[in-house]
Parts: sequence; structure tokens; C-alpha cells
Amino acid sequence: MRLLQLDLGGFDSNWNYLFWDESMKVGGCVDPGGDVDALIAAANTEGVKIQYVFITHGHFDHTGGYQEVRKKTGAKVVAHTGSQVKADEYADDGSKYNVGGIEVECLFTPGHEPHHICYYIRKENALFTGDLLFVDGVGRADLPGGDVDVMRKSLKRLAQLPDGTIVYPGHDYGWRPSSTIGEQKQTNPYMALL
Repeated sequence: MRLLQLDLGGFDSNWNYLFWDESMKVGGCVDPGGDVDALIAAANTEGVKIQYVFITHGHFDHTGGYQEVRKKTGAKVVAHTGSQVKADEYADDGSKYNVGGIEVECLFTPGHEPHHICYYIRKENALFTGDLLFVDGVGRADLPGGDVDVMRKSLKRLAQLPDGTIVYPGHDYGWRPSSTIGEQKQTNPYMALL
């Protein structure tokens, strides 16, 4: 698997992700909230067809471009079953999607927002955490639908993943762009409280 972590503008230091199966040249993007043309240009540069758009949650800074990506690429949009996002496929905990030879598993992780999903690529030790877990921080729970206790349960679930799992957060709020679950259990004060 190849992966690009892209700063494409957007509302608030958002990360946009493009990942793909190198042999089949098909991929997915996660939370296209920034410059859609730049995202598509990156895919075209790599010769990648975007097959899926994976939405972690419905906040505009993560969904602002998904309709445009769908329109320009024909990609299918995936979001949680209860989400307000107009998806082509609605996922729940344990749903799996094949992007070429890459299996993407949905982990239902509410707390920041009631319909939040993390996307886990087990074989590659990659986890797209949206606004649940940042590098040395977590998403807000004081927005409509947020719940601190529910978020704590979701974070506990992530803490049970292998320590080498790479955390790809939804925002560039940390001292570096990504981390691992093991590091976050050591350095993230919110994970240390679990």
C-alpha cells in the first residue's frame, strides 16, 4: 500500500488522505475537506483511480469536498449508517471494503460525534482516526452530539490495537503528522487516563 498525507487547505489544519494498492492502481481517500482538484491531481500523478471516499464523520471540515470527488471520479462514498452524509454505502462496526487488495475495516468510534468511524487497514497497521484521536490530543466532545464518556470507551478500544498501529489523524494539531498507538499510550495525556 502507498499513502499520501495531504495538506490541501480546508477549514482547520485538516489532513486529507489518499491511499492505494500499488499493483492495481486503485485507491481510496479519507475525509476530503480541502482542495478537491489538488487531491484528484495527486491521484492522477500516481496513476490511481479513486474507488472509495471514506468519511469518518459528518462535520463540514471533513466532508466539504466529498460530493465533488464523487462527481469527478465516480467513487463510492462510505459513511456510518446513522450519518447525515449522503453516502452510496452505509457502514457499521465491522463493515469491510476492498480497495484493490487492501481491506479497510470500519471501527465505530463515537464520542466526538455520534456517527464517527475510524478506518483500520490491519495488514498495513494503518488507522485513520478522524477527530477521535490526534497526535497527543483528542477531538472535542463539547460540540452537539459529543459525549466524553462515550469518547473514553472509543479511545479504550483504540488502545487495544497493536502498539505499532500508525495513527493518521484528521487534523495537524500535534508536534508531528502521525504517531503510533503505542506512542500515544505513552505521550497522549488523554490516552494515559484510560
